[in-house]
Amino acid sequence: MLALWVGVAVSAPASGNQVWGMDASHTLERLRAGDASFLRHVSFTRHRFEEVSRLGVDASFAVGLHYQDLGLPDIAERLLLLSWETAPEPYRREALLELVRTYSADDRYDDLEQLALAARSRYPEDAEALAALVRSLYHLERYVEAAELAPLLHDRLRASRPPTNALRQEAALWRAVIAHRTGSADWPELFRMLFADYPAAEVHSRVWIYLFAREEARSAFGDGDLLLFTAKQLLAEGRAAEASDRFLMMNAADPWSPYGLLDFFRALSLSGRTGSGGAALAVLASSLPPDLARRAYEYAGRLFRGAAAHDEAIRHLESSLALQVSGPDEERVRWYWLSSRVRRNPQETAASIADLPPLIRSPGHFADIFAELAGRLAEAGSWSALRTAYDSLRPFATAGALSRYEIILARALETGLLPAPPAQAEEERVLLLSRAASQREDRFAALLASAILGVPGASVLGLPEADDDAVTVGPATAAGAPPVAQAADTPVAAALAVTYLRFGLLDRLRALVVERSAELDPSLLVVVADRLAAAGRYRESIGALNRFEANGGALSDEVARLRYPQAFAAIVEEVARSEGLDPALFYALIREESLYDPAIVSRAGAIGLAQLLPTTAEDIARRMRIADPVLADPADNLRIGGRYLGMLTSQFGSSARALAAYNGGQGNVRRWERSTAGLDEVLFHQAIPFPETYEHVRKVTVSASYLAYLYDGRDPTPLVRSVFALDR
Repeated sequence: MLALWVGVAVSAPASGNQVWGMDASHTLERLRAGDASFLRHVSFTRHRFEEVSRLGVDASFAVGLHYQDLGLPDIAERLLLLSWETAPEPYRREALLELVRTYSADDRYDDLEQLALAARSRYPEDAEALAALVRSLYHLERYVEAAELAPLLHDRLRASRPPTNALRQEAALWRAVIAHRTGSADWPELFRMLFADYPAAEVHSRVWIYLFAREEARSAFGDGDLLLFTAKQLLAEGRAAEASDRFLMMNAADPWSPYGLLDFFRALSLSGRTGSGGAALAVLASSLPPDLARRAYEYAGRLFRGAAAHDEAIRHLESSLALQVSGPDEERVRWYWLSSRVRRNPQETAASIADLPPLIRSPGHFADIFAELAGRLAEAGSWSALRTAYDSLRPFATAGALSRYEIILARALETGLLPAPPAQAEEERVLLLSRAASQREDRFAALLASAILGVPGASVLGLPEADDDAVTVGPATAAGAPPVAQAADTPVAAALAVTYLRFGLLDRLRALVVERSAELDPSLLVVVADRLAAAGRYRESIGALNRFEANGGALSDEVARLRYPQAFAAIVEEVARSEGLDPALFYALIREESLYDPAIVSRAGAIGLAQLLPTTAEDIARRMRIADPVLADPADNLRIGGRYLGMLTSQFGSSARALAAYNGGQGNVRRWERSTAGLDEVLFHQAIPFPETYEHVRKVTVSASYLAYLYDGRDPTPLVRSVFALDR
């Protein structure tokens, strides 16, 4: 059983305790299960708010949040004030932040001032408390008092928050407007800083409205300033094309800054002006000082790359590199430069790979480009160039990047596409596949290489044979058993996560994982994932486990089952049987398409678990005689999706090509088949020119391998051999 977490001493309510006329243990159990509707019926004319503390020291805070969600703000406020006045940390401060948000949203700035003064007394160094006071004084139009505090707040936030932080941006707005209102001599410069030092955001739209309403304020700025202000306001409002027009009217003498150039690049990208935008940024770059010029050349190169004008992209990225200093910026620009070279001429790039080591400090950062080069060479049938690239990369590229070369070269040797004496070809083929099978950076490549060799692939999955010391999740954690008191210095995020688990506040739990996962112990993230999965929120559960892995968590059978769940099992199994599909493969398709979220809709309009386009679904449903299918309904969606996958498998003759058609479209697969005639299933997949489709087949294969092993005890090798028709 997993040791349960807590941030402060919280114990289970004693049996028989009453809270607002209800049994305390039963009340907590209902909240933990996600049922808070009964709270609507509590009468506070008969019961005292303070009784909530019988549920734990965190209860006034947590139940206050439930009342917020129920749309009963007066009761929520009373409970949050109770937490602010009596609860220990971190619930006291979290209640403060909720009250600040409430008073601000309701324009209750007198109440906010009083709360902020008390908070400043308790937390004199706290930026949030200071911000609450400045906010209240600003909105109460007591600008002279606010002017004394605004610079201090600005300095604190500048030292502790990134420029993308909303509170820091808001504080910059207050500082600029307060300076103008009080007649401070530096107010124009503060407005310029607000537009120069922050990426386009909602504050820029608000500040522009302020200036637009005041002719005397606008007159303090030149034409270049006003063009920049307007451009960022338009971009903040989502009007990228109009923002681009304003940026294009500026020249090198105007007030450019790093964020100004970034926003110009964003506006051009979002409005689709890649080629013309790249040319405009290139002209601008030639007249800017070096630090700004290197950024402008980079953005020009990236826009040209997006327009597939790779010669121009390479030229301008090289201009940026000539002005770069060593560090992350140089690595980023070098990545785009090498990517453009691969896309322009993969054969030429392969021939020059040996010249790269002095230019590349972190080979892992370029692993995806090296792998893409292998795919493009396979697509072109350039087998000798692929061997040259592999030989040049071996001394410095990562094992994961090399594994794609090893699989392609092995298949090319086996099928005679890469000529060699038979004995030599077989020896080299086995060596290449053995290397790919033994590495663990690219699990798909290791699984595929094992399958081609015909050796068991279970070890590739990274699951320990004996897992006595691993994290486990059992019924008590799924039900949310009361936590045991731990040390008082437990991180704030961990304490909040436990409280959200105890009280069934899953929306806030999800937000906490997204925003503060780095502060959560990996084992706690497993408990969070288990609870979200138990509530049917698989997408969020898998997201928590992705963060678990990023935080250094080790894979175990229990964690893997959470990461690869058998959701909607009854329907999936029924459909798989009726359509002749391997259930593991069908589960994997659903996982990779939607992460088991029946309500998801893609940008392309694909709907539901199997991500079906309405036109495709209507055609399949008509053949199945399903009248008026509802694609958000799991049963309809999965039945249609299963039939579609089965049809594609019959049509294309292998699961690999069927999965490619499912993602990339039947017409594209037919076109790729014509251009790669004679390639087997493995090489056909490696030569797919759409990165998304290539990755889709990879991901489904890996997921299916886990699902087959975890739930059926099947070694992945037969499944992978089936997907790629290796036994034909």
